[in-house]
Amino acid sequence: MDLKRNKLYTYIGFAARAGKIIYGDLGVEQHLKKRKLRVVILDHVSDSTLQRYTTMCQQSNVFCVLIDGEMEQLNISGKANKIMGLKDKQFSELIINEYKNTALKAGVD
Repeated sequence: MDLKRNKLYTYIGFAARAGKIIYGDLGVEQHLKKRKLRVVILDHVSDSTLQRYTTMCQQSNVFCVLIDGEMEQLNISGKANKIMGLKDKQFSELIINEYKNTALKAGVD
């Protein structure tokens, strides 16, 4: 894992330790519908779940971060959930900026 991706996971870990993350499908979906989330993090989910959350995020104007199943392997969040939502503005900005920089460096749109 390169340094940039490591930094992204570090920010997610900080947000988790600070108690700023909502875990699980039901909780994240409820907070999304109430427009209380700034970022949704999907960790290696099925295609149908990916499509559902992509649509909900677009409708709610929420940034969606897709990662490759490494959260569980690295045990960053301390939980095994693959769907997480982030409410905090400062952590959200850090994660979004780092995700965009990582995608830019990798040549992904």
